[in-house]
Amino acid sequence: MIKNLILSVFVLSLQAHALETDQYMTWKIELKDSTQVVNEYISSNIYKALEKVNKKPPTKCSDVAKALLEWNGDSTDFLSAVEEDLYKLPNVDRYPKINESKYGVIKESIYADVDYFKHKIFGVNLQTNGIYYGIDKLGHFLTVGLSYYKRYTSLIEAGAEEEVAIQSAVMKGVFSERTYYGDIISGVFSFADLEANYQGLRFAINMCEGFNPHLIRDDNGQWLFTGDFDITPYVNPLWDESYNPSTYIKKRWNQVKPFVKKYCDKRDGEIVRNRFSYYDTFKTSNPSILLLKDLIKKNSIRDPYPYSLDSLCQ
Repeated sequence: MIKNLILSVFVLSLQAHALETDQYMTWKIELKDSTQVVNEYISSNIYKALEKVNKKPPTKCSDVAKALLEWNGDSTDFLSAVEEDLYKLPNVDRYPKINESKYGVIKESIYADVDYFKHKIFGVNLQTNGIYYGIDKLGHFLTVGLSYYKRYTSLIEAGAEEEVAIQSAVMKGVFSERTYYGDIISGVFSFADLEANYQGLRFAINMCEGFNPHLIRDDNGQWLFTGDFDITPYVNPLWDESYNPSTYIKKRWNQVKPFVKKYCDKRDGEIVRNRFSYYDTFKTSNPSILLLKDLIKKNSIRDPYPYSLDSLCQ
């Protein structure tokens, strides 16, 4: 069984998300808002998927919701559709620029001393509604959010309480950060990834549940997506890894820590102060955050505080 697990992790590592991103790099620049571009791109793909679904419409709303997210690829794709396409679209304001990032980690990144990352595409950052995050978070929102939703719906259909189903989905994400998306492969456990995953689950749930679900069925049995897709309610400051720091295995932290500490003198800059003051206006709490806090208290996952500038810059 252990051999099979190791083999599975190895195979997944060959396919895992290719992009690493660094939001500290954006502390010196301000990007134009890409909300409209992101919304139009995801909406377009949802409607294309819906058109295919309605050729033979399923009875269950949850099956339609899953189909509307599958266009982005499996959660273990080497590079998901949204990551690849938004990486190249000319009307996305991003940093670093593509000609600087497509050949590997650049020298100003906190990962500059990590040889493993030099074999990966270095992801760009974008901004929506004033929040800066790596383009990989949209891949997590869609593909891993779908993976969460599949776990959630399977448990709900088996009679589980909603709270139990959500916690089980989040624990699936924790496992992925411990293994093929994180510790075992890259040496990074990203809390921002987990927040994007959870928000993807929220979107999937909102397609079929709540007071005003996105999906309704007309008199002819065709499914309709009501309203416009908007990424804004799902993106929050916890998608920014310079605000919501990751933790690292010992070897990786030894490589990254000197570069992170260089930002101690930069966090009082006007851009950073204004950005984080805006972030602080968000009152973010959800079942994923609460579960992660509980796991930290139980020492089941690493506490991010020692990896934060609040700790490093004392």
